[in-house]
Amino acid sequence: MILLLALAIPAFAQTHVPKSPANRLVYLDDPSPFYPHRDFPKLITPQWVGEAGVEAVVTLGIDDMRAAAGYEKFLRPILERLKKIDGRAPVSIMTCRIAPDDKQVQKWLAEGLSIEVHTLSHPCPLLQKGNFKLAANVVHGGVDLLSQIKGNKPVAYRMPCCDSMNSLSPRFFAEIFNKTSADGRFLQIDSSVFNITTSKDKSLPREWVLDKDGTERFAKYLPRKATPKHRKGMRTMGSYVGTIEDYPYPYVVNRLCWEFPCVVPSDWEAQNLIGSQQPQMLEDWKRALDVTVRKQGVMNLVFHPHGWSSSAQLVALIDYAQKTYGKKVKFLNFKECAEQLNKNLLKDSSLRDAKGQDAGVQLMDVNHDGFMDVLIPAKKMTRIWEDKAGVWKETLLAFDTRQSTAGVLHKHNGASVIELSGAIWTFENGGWKQTSVKPPANGKGILRDINNDGIAEWLGARIHRWDSGGKRWTPLALATPDDISLSDPSLRFIDLSGDGFDDIVISNEKRWGIYLWETRVNPGLGWKPGWSLVREGKRGDKSALPMISRGGKQPNNGAWFHSGHLWVQNEDTAHLPDVVDRRSFKQLLDFGGPKAKEPEESRRCFQVREGFAVQLVASEPQVRDPVAFDWGADGKLWVAEMGDYPSGTDGKGKAGGVVRWLEDADGDGRYEKSTVFLDGLNFPNGVLPWGKGVLISA
Repeated sequence: MILLLALAIPAFAQTHVPKSPANRLVYLDDPSPFYPHRDFPKLITPQWVGEAGVEAVVTLGIDDMRAAAGYEKFLRPILERLKKIDGRAPVSIMTCRIAPDDKQVQKWLAEGLSIEVHTLSHPCPLLQKGNFKLAANVVHGGVDLLSQIKGNKPVAYRMPCCDSMNSLSPRFFAEIFNKTSADGRFLQIDSSVFNITTSKDKSLPREWVLDKDGTERFAKYLPRKATPKHRKGMRTMGSYVGTIEDYPYPYVVNRLCWEFPCVVPSDWEAQNLIGSQQPQMLEDWKRALDVTVRKQGVMNLVFHPHGWSSSAQLVALIDYAQKTYGKKVKFLNFKECAEQLNKNLLKDSSLRDAKGQDAGVQLMDVNHDGFMDVLIPAKKMTRIWEDKAGVWKETLLAFDTRQSTAGVLHKHNGASVIELSGAIWTFENGGWKQTSVKPPANGKGILRDINNDGIAEWLGARIHRWDSGGKRWTPLALATPDDISLSDPSLRFIDLSGDGFDDIVISNEKRWGIYLWETRVNPGLGWKPGWSLVREGKRGDKSALPMISRGGKQPNNGAWFHSGHLWVQNEDTAHLPDVVDRRSFKQLLDFGGPKAKEPEESRRCFQVREGFAVQLVASEPQVRDPVAFDWGADGKLWVAEMGDYPSGTDGKGKAGGVVRWLEDADGDGRYEKSTVFLDGLNFPNGVLPWGKGVLISA
């Protein structure tokens, strides 16, 4: 049994990337802000900035303002340099508190700055002390305070300490950002997730993404552990996971929020690693700008007036942008970003309606060409980006995205959307084609490719597959587990075992469970394809998983999957190390079996009759996975090792069995010398010294 459940945990990427292309739309139901990845469809700058020749956007966001004077002094050289470009000074000041009638603020607004929200009191983390209401109040209170400034309507938010700790949480987006303030106000943009540019992006020159010693240029600013080379006093960030990789584009979080991912490094991250105002920080900022222009993305720079960076360094970056790229780079404040998105991308619509509710707008790559398209229900419009021509093509949208589920039902990989009525809309040949069909079962379910065949199945009370030829749903000999509900907000699909197939995790206020997907079939052993329950329990159990959904009025508990772990950040985790609760996938798959013992500990566990004794003669590393052994006439101990059972050394049947002999050279009763005789055998299961040779069965 132990062999069957010993699952290999691979090196996971930063975020969970669906293996099947048919699952490329599951992010639409993902409340986490960390879902984009290197190959995720892009929203490039020409798609949303309405100015010919602009290929990249830079936002300059300075954090922590409580008083205007110090910020005016730090910003003045930067503002004057920006105004030399086109008369504007587009900087966003992420503000805690400021008097609404402060005269300096009015001067800034006239110059082109925007005043945005950074909470009223800068708590790190925001969610702490078991007090959710306090967290919500310091965010919404900031929105209402800054809205009292004449001529200012805040649109953006940055999480305090998002560049130095896990202060960002899915709970914040679901239960605070997506709500409205006491006065009915709301925001449109967050800029708190950090994007790490890596050498894994092969489209970029190596000198942009690697330092001269061959190490990562940008990931170095998030040091996992300290070494003698590091600056004394540097904070390690081994558990910092507020990141995505190689995706410098705006994207939508939980339906209602535009995320503008920040560039690594912020000036705090730079001073933490190499000290304040170092030339290396500026050089790396320039390379980040090079990357942004090449990728046609956004560079959202986080800086402070605390001495970590200088005004001169920001001016030098602006100089570099203008000298190197000219009008290809557009500096915008966050207010202007929201205006450009709403006007040029969404055709004078927005993600949120006038009351802050879901307007039904969705971004999805409907034709699988690698670029985001837009669905706007209020205008009954689908906008398709044609990249070669650099233009939008518009076609009819005849369904409401808020009453539907999306997936891929055809090998041409066009998006399909199923309405509650059962009608299927599939994008093909430049438009949506309707198929009227009776919905499977009671019509309630979700689309997901569970067997990685490239076509999404319908998961309901039964699992159905779409028959595109017969235009009907066909039931499969599979079912979702009887004891889970597909409407459970704690339900998550995630590949825990590393076999490429999504497993199921649920953890709500009442119970928790883990269901592994099994592809092997063996009726005698009870193996059948589908999900099998491997761990479960009730809330309050000692070994219980952290809640993903806590129920009540604010159910999202702040859980996400990242880097091979389940992470949770909320008001009840701030006292834990790195302000998060976490479980590695290996821990999630720990079925409570006995831990391995040292060889001598194992020997002491034997109980024998009086007059007998157990002697330890061999152990790892001299011998591993033994299944058969025998002695030769010369005293050598021959051993057959079946380390490749049952799935091969690579999980795909690669032979890895070994036969070796052991020798006791010094006569102390321990075999200290080990020699491999044969390797690469397929399941060796017997060995017998015979004459001058040895017989082996495999």
